Amino acid sequence: KAAASKLQQLGAEAFVNERYDEAIEKFYKAMELDPESPENDVLAEAMAMATSEGHEAAKQLRMEAEAHFAARRWGEAVATFERVWRMGRSDQSMAAEYKADLLYARKIRDGLVGEAMAMATVALAKGDLVAAVSYAQRSVDMAPHNKDAAESLAYLQRLKRQTVAATAAKNEFVETGKQHLTESRYAD
Repeated sequence: KAAASKLQQLGAEAFVNERYDEAIEKFYKAMELDPESPENDVLAEAMAMATSEGHEAAKQLRMEAEAHFAARRWGEAVATFERVWRMGRSDQSMAAEYKADLLYARKIRDGLVGEAMAMATVALAKGDLVAAVSYAQRSVDMAPHNKDAAESLAYLQRLKRQTVAATAAKNEFVETGKQHLTESRYAD
């Protein structure tokens, strides 16, 4: 009962903060945990309202997702289309359309992430570490949860730090050598 009560509370918070998909999930789980609760009628009513509000919010959020897409902010577009789909998936008239939007946005984003990673590899092969890091960063910005992109970026950043440190050590060695030669030449 304590777990059900906590889920009811979390569902109410989600509802107040207009995260209707999350509210529905919490309310549903609370009802499953405590099917005899006298509050289940209220939860069922709240779920119906959250579903209705969620459908309306999904339509509005879809416009935001489309704006991200048009502005080529792929990561934001996919994340927003995911929220649209979660909020509107129970709306039978729009669910398929929301899912199609999400799949298309993911396909575009994933293709661009792959392209950016390929460009990072080409830049690295050409010895342009700065460009390689930039392309890898672009791929992570588009898909923050892409493990391959994150690992590649971490590797390239580590390589860049090592290169900077090696260059600094080389420069120090050269300066020390010059100084030693100059002192030796004029010591005689």
